Amino acid sequence: TLLADSGEYHIDDSIFQLEEQDINDSFIVPRDLNTGCFDLDKIIYPLVLRHWSMGDWFCPLGMKRSKKKLSDFFTDFSAKQKKDCLLLQSGKDIIWVVGHRIDDRYKVSPATKRVLIIKQIKGI
Repeated sequence: TLLADSGEYHIDDSIFQLEEQDINDSFIVPRDLNTGCFDLDKIIYPLVLRHWSMGDWFCPLGMKRSKKKLSDFFTDFSAKQKKDCLLLQSGKDIIWVVGHRIDDRYKVSPATKRVLIIKQIKGI
């Protein structure tokens, strides 16, 4: 599924809300697992929301740019959780394992001026 711009997208049993905003020093990154917050200047549209496939990898937040295969990241998941998990992709990079962790390369940093906030609302 392509997410081309800010707005609201209905996908399966969820709504994805995308909002772009300028930030200042008082901005607080949301800590909710169903919300992804990204440095907007690093994002390439359209975003792609998809399921995982063999060979996928990302750099989990906090791992300082270390690549991790998603098959290894999913080790603690059941087969059904792995199959149902959605990934958000910008360009060729997976930037969010939805509901779990964002990619460290796309995190909000002190240099970030604009953010993309994506909220997943489940169970519609």
